[in-house]
Amino acid sequence: MRTVGLARARAAAGVILGFVMVQGFALASDLSRFENSNAALPASADEGVLVSTDKLRYPSGETIVVQVSNTLDTAVTTRDQLFQCTIIALERRSESGREWTEIRSCYSGAPVSELTLGPGASVTIRLESGGGMSGPLEPGVYRAALDYSLGDRLSLAPGHLLVARSEQFQVE
Repeated sequence: MRTVGLARARAAAGVILGFVMVQGFALASDLSRFENSNAALPASADEGVLVSTDKLRYPSGETIVVQVSNTLDTAVTTRDQLFQCTIIALERRSESGREWTEIRSCYSGAPVSELTLGPGASVTIRLESGGGMSGPLEPGVYRAALDYSLGDRLSLAPGHLLVARSEQFQVE
């Protein structure tokens, strides 16, 4: 009886090991897809500013919720008047998958203003995929981006403007 139990345990271990290996290969494939495109992996908390979306797929017309979190122990400053007059720049991947184009849709005429996020602060931004002054988003692959500089003043000097990007997401 003990031999049968041991054989079953070994068989189960083999199945689990096979599953883990297949998942590892799938992850490696996904990472190579990111390397071969101009897609940026999402910024990690160790890098300072994290930009993320609540989903990876959105039907046309659904609200895209973007979370921006400053995980640094210093303030970061950004600017508004970007996509739908927010601090988020929305970028669309080209059909070839090699280029990203920023989508601008703020026609408010208001002057650009700065927004400072203190250490540990976060903000949620809601982007409407179904409309606005520029119309609905076309189906495709997008990512949210945030340009920022360290400190309580925005610096556009070379090397001072940093960019955090979300994972790619699909609008269908």
